[in-house]
Amino acid sequence: MKKEIIILLISVIFCIPFTGCTKDFEEINRNKHEFNEIDPEYQMSSAIKKSINWLAYMNAKLYRSYSHQITIGGDEANYGSSISDVNTIWKDFYSTIYMLKSIERDHKDKEGYDNRILISQIWQSYLFFIQTTTFGAIPYTHAADPTTTVIPYDKETDIYAGILETLKNACEKLDPGKDKLIPDIVFGIGDKKEGDIERWRSFAYCLRLKIALEIQNVLPDLAQEHATDVMAHETELLSSNNDNMFVQWGGSNSTEYSWYYEKYVYDQTTSDNSRPYFSHLMFVYMRSYPDPRMEKYAQPTEVPFYIQDTLYDATYTMRAVVRYQIPYNGRPKTTQMAGLDDNEGSDTDNNPMKSLASTQFSKINTDFLNADGKQIFMWYSDVCFMKAEAAQKGYGGSKSAEQYYYDGIDASFAQYGLSQTQATTYKELDGVKWGTEKMDAHPDFRKLAYTNIANDPMQKIIVQRWLAGYFYGAHDAWCYIRRTRLIDLPPHLNPTKLAVGGQTIVANLPERLHYPNDEVKYNNSSYNAAVATLGGGGDITPTYLKMALPYNRKSSDEWRVTPVYLNSEAWFKWYGYTINDVINAGADYQIIGIVEE
Repeated sequence: MKKEIIILLISVIFCIPFTGCTKDFEEINRNKHEFNEIDPEYQMSSAIKKSINWLAYMNAKLYRSYSHQITIGGDEANYGSSISDVNTIWKDFYSTIYMLKSIERDHKDKEGYDNRILISQIWQSYLFFIQTTTFGAIPYTHAADPTTTVIPYDKETDIYAGILETLKNACEKLDPGKDKLIPDIVFGIGDKKEGDIERWRSFAYCLRLKIALEIQNVLPDLAQEHATDVMAHETELLSSNNDNMFVQWGGSNSTEYSWYYEKYVYDQTTSDNSRPYFSHLMFVYMRSYPDPRMEKYAQPTEVPFYIQDTLYDATYTMRAVVRYQIPYNGRPKTTQMAGLDDNEGSDTDNNPMKSLASTQFSKINTDFLNADGKQIFMWYSDVCFMKAEAAQKGYGGSKSAEQYYYDGIDASFAQYGLSQTQATTYKELDGVKWGTEKMDAHPDFRKLAYTNIANDPMQKIIVQRWLAGYFYGAHDAWCYIRRTRLIDLPPHLNPTKLAVGGQTIVANLPERLHYPNDEVKYNNSSYNAAVATLGGGGDITPTYLKMALPYNRKSSDEWRVTPVYLNSEAWFKWYGYTINDVINAGADYQIIGIVEE
């Protein structure tokens, strides 16, 4: 019977035209002969499973590319999203919201469902935050309302306020002595997967802090109110890597494989070019500040990649030009130059990316692509960096911003099995160490972006949060990059036309995703009202959201006249300054010639 209930639920949901809800839906959903409702456990389980696949799809299509942590080929690498992709994103989101809201509609007036309704609202809040920071104004108050066919949009700021109020209410009212989800596929304990209400409350507190920090530009008073309250309840937040929160895929057939395994391992039709790679910008940061997490994040290149460098002999009395193999290589979004290499002042003599095959870039570590992989949605190092920012902004906390910051680095290293000694060494590096700077760090290979870290506490916190959020934190990264502008990003030199509002050749980071075409067709009046809230930019990807910090971004025309300076700085001296360092590392090498002094 339970299996039949789930099947019926899914069948009904996929019949909904999600730009507006069918007037007969309540009749469709009622089986007069067999049952009148579905238990919250099955609705919640179905919604969570559907939403983590939705999030994985969003990561692949949007967030990983926008975060600059991972490079994925195809349209996604070009800041593009097809009409069908955006329609799918929208429909899958609201079909999940319908399932979650059904829990509240079906059980709100009954005894014994208080916690389960609050849990549904927490998960809805998590998803609404992601969707709002992606599009801007969206249907929120009347989302999945079966009584109307015209769904109005809520303003971006109103949604943030509504989410935070919902989460605060959950924090205050969740009661471990009342009902639980059994089974609970997120926080279930024991053979019965009995739900852990305190873990759900912890998630609500963590999510409140995250959202409060992301709305500081547009709702500073509300941000301070919630962040201060959360920091006053700091013991509710994650306190170790053992507290990391995730949903795990798993099963005996491919329909239950991890979305990432299904897409990038099991599906042999996925081209090598379209698989996820360690990004060039992440690579440059980890070379500027020697970071052992590179080996945990990336695979060695499948085909050898060589660099030509100048190294000393063992006595430091002679220099030679040496060609030697590099184990890791980050992939840029494109190796094209968009004509910038023809601009006056450009230096194009040393192009490390010239004629490279995809196999000469590092794919992401296979540990992220296991069949029973995890979608981690809250983790300790990220919470530490959020607390560091909160403390830095004066929102409270039991430690200083510096202590929370170092806790975050320690937590990230421990999460990936690295030693405390390695973390301690890393924390002593200029630019990483609190109160220091590194203003001669490596640039990207075109010298269009730099990895310098100033003696600025906020930049340190944001950069380290970005480095620690690899793979799991792509959406978060896109949010705090837009909110702070503290990570220098190179422009995209091969974007789609849509990414630059109809222009071509060069694009800055997308600020939002355009609305689905189905909304334009079937919910037009609400769509037009939503676009009006975006301001003068209109429904295009360069239009700022309210949570974002506008900045002095170059126009496409300004980028077109910018010179490039091709360089191999991030690869130089990989093993050290001498030929013996290369030999001791066991790397393949060849001495090209002696440098005349």
